[in-house]
Amino acid sequence: MSIKITDNQKRAIYHTQGPLIISAGPGSGKTFVVVEKILYLINEKKTNPQKILATSFTNKSADEIRQRLNMKNMPLVSTFHSLAFNILKKEKINFKIANNKKIQAIFKNILKKFPEIKINQAKLIINNYKAGEKTLKNQEKRLYQLYQNALSENGLLDFDDLILNCLDLFQKNPEILEKWQNNFEYIICDEFQDANKTQANLINLLAKKHKNICVVGDVNQAIYSFRGTSPKNLLFFKEKYPQTEIVDLNENFRSTKNIVQTTNYLIGHNQEKLSKKISTNNPEGEKIEAIKTHTSWQEADFIAEKIEEIIGGTSSATIHTQDIGREKIKFNFDDIAIIFRTNSLGKFLETALLKKNIPCNLVGADNFFEKPEINQIIALLSTFDEEDNQEAWEIVLKNFVKNLDKKILLNIINSPLPLITLEKTAETEIKVAEFLKKYKKIDLNLNLREQIKNIYEIFNLKEKYLDGTEKNAKKYNNLRQLLNITISYENLEAKTARQELIKNAQISTKEDLYEIKEKSVTLLTAHSAKGLEFPIVFVVGAEEDLFPCLKNNENNLEEERRIFYVAISRAKEKLYITYTDKRQLFGKDFYPLTSRFLKELPAENIENKELIKKKRKHEDQASLFNF
Repeated sequence: MSIKITDNQKRAIYHTQGPLIISAGPGSGKTFVVVEKILYLINEKKTNPQKILATSFTNKSADEIRQRLNMKNMPLVSTFHSLAFNILKKEKINFKIANNKKIQAIFKNILKKFPEIKINQAKLIINNYKAGEKTLKNQEKRLYQLYQNALSENGLLDFDDLILNCLDLFQKNPEILEKWQNNFEYIICDEFQDANKTQANLINLLAKKHKNICVVGDVNQAIYSFRGTSPKNLLFFKEKYPQTEIVDLNENFRSTKNIVQTTNYLIGHNQEKLSKKISTNNPEGEKIEAIKTHTSWQEADFIAEKIEEIIGGTSSATIHTQDIGREKIKFNFDDIAIIFRTNSLGKFLETALLKKNIPCNLVGADNFFEKPEINQIIALLSTFDEEDNQEAWEIVLKNFVKNLDKKILLNIINSPLPLITLEKTAETEIKVAEFLKKYKKIDLNLNLREQIKNIYEIFNLKEKYLDGTEKNAKKYNNLRQLLNITISYENLEAKTARQELIKNAQISTKEDLYEIKEKSVTLLTAHSAKGLEFPIVFVVGAEEDLFPCLKNNENNLEEERRIFYVAISRAKEKLYITYTDKRQLFGKDFYPLTSRFLKELPAENIENKELIKKKRKHEDQASLFNF
């Protein structure tokens, strides 16, 4: 290998036989090790790439692995849900995925019978049951049955049903299980601390024959209990496989000593631990600044003014960082992240920064593939391989044939053969004929990226969205991001790539897609920030009821500490932690206590500051960025 790797990284890469835990702390080169391990199996051990399965928690991380591998004969790199989806489809199981809109409608209908249960409570009950983390009580059993009946009546599965149906298929058909076990001689499971019990069961079933299973994770970064996940899966792995070898990746290549020591000290308060303390050979760096403010607006103003100071006063200006042992780096907007516990803070901070003309990108507020401008492209792509997909045709016709008569629309989409009905309708309807002419121009022999560009050109989407309005400009930027996403499919044949994109769109989550927008400050929740890093990080809202967000449940304290740990460990160079004694949320004033987590940080690494109490200047006060 051309770059220097540590002894522990080598141990992790070269271990190929039998079970292995790679306990990988923040900034320890985890993804590098996973990629190098796959390449070692293929190039040195002469393993057929098709005999390797690599799973990860999100499409975002799976895409990163695929892009780094950059191979034509690619091993299967997949999320748990995508893996189950592929298995069910290849075994000729017919189903459709229920999207969020459909699931919301189902819950809204059945919860009329349970007025005391909120929709988020209902989702949590069902998710945790399907994740294997909960036993249902009497009323919950009825709720679950009504929900499953509603899905079944529509021929639908939700995300968790993919895993459960796959397990059911294997348990009832041992010969099918053995076939899939033979398919995968080596299994590498990334982010295993985020797997729930049913997902872990699926991976363990597939690995049962060869037992060449490597799980990668960090108990200290297990932050998805609301999805039924538990750090115990990683802790119990060694009990299931007594011969397991454990390799610690505990050298942080990302952060300064001050930041690493602070994160160590914080997470040391947790009892559920597997990995050792993280160390670093990076320089000391600046102390972490803990800033007390007196209102939400003062906090937001401080962050905006600090960003102006860091950047240097104009959108193109930069300043030099301290020398940290390599060539001095210049900061730009996209080097800065603002991390918070809940999306409600994100909207507020976005408004505050935009008022000062600081460009920013709020991540994860909604599902990328459910944005209307993206959904219509995915629907259009779906019709090429599923001509009878009535739901897709409805989306396509509503978006690409404007003001189509409702009776004509219903006649087409309710037909068992929508495309044939569409062609007949085109004989008398000019709008439909014009659409169909364009539709048939789309070249399906092009690779996926070029297919989508072809759609944009044929339907003049650039002209449609670049009409001078900010709202449509954002939509056009989303269309451009869709093109960027296709990079991870470039080694696949055109039809396969199209089907993979459609599948991933169906089973994506808010955390699956993330793009650093050039010259924009990134605003995101701690959950969305997982796996990312930034030179400068502001962690906002270090207060009781935000960090930690316990909601009267002290049992979640260790997970809340892990969430705070994830947030502060994203910082490479400089970390600011802000809190206030008066927080405006949901149109109300709150007077929070300072987070207990701040008190758990080592005093020698922290510089505490308090802003002077003062009335806030007018919201549109002059900014260095007014132009």
